[in-house]
Amino acid sequence: MPRVTVREPVQTQERHFTYHGKNVPLAALEFAYHIPDASHPDGDALDLLETLLGAGKSSRLYRSLVYAKQIAASAYAGADMREQSGLFSLRAIVGDGKEIGDVRAALDDEIARLQSELVSEDELAKAKTQVFSSLVRSRQTSNGVALAVVRSAVVRHDPEAVNRDAAGSEAVTADDIRRVAQTYLVPSNRTTIDYLSQE
Repeated sequence: MPRVTVREPVQTQERHFTYHGKNVPLAALEFAYHIPDASHPDGDALDLLETLLGAGKSSRLYRSLVYAKQIAASAYAGADMREQSGLFSLRAIVGDGKEIGDVRAALDDEIARLQSELVSEDELAKAKTQVFSSLVRSRQTSNGVALAVVRSAVVRHDPEAVNRDAAGSEAVTADDIRRVAQTYLVPSNRTTIDYLSQE
């Protein structure tokens, strides 16, 4: 069977969708941005951006939306990099009694902060440690090593890429983080999804 090579046209303006569910106790919101394929040079910076924004309760989104502003029950970021272009997602579950518009504005504020300010060296170092720790844990079993090799060979088209992951993350700078935020996390490249209760 022939491989699918059709690519989605470049998005040039923001899209907004609203879905309603019968059993939705809390509203949710997602920003989805197009990002390049897994073999792109920006992959390491996007991976670290994911960690800075949404990896755990000490991440920027969780500290801002859940702890400080108390407008979200949870907040998350994820870089889904594949053989072809993928998606960078920011997701939040709206807190009980809070407004989805406030959560949307708070997510935009965090993006704007990344685009205008350099992350501190301490924050970047912490994110690199998190990424490296995750990398080591993922390769502690034969199955994990096999998956990493297959991903390098098939998804990234370079079997040797598996040996450069740690060095690639370590080389990312604060300027790289700001640049990828300015390049990809822009409204014209975004699809916004609101998930609301059925009334």
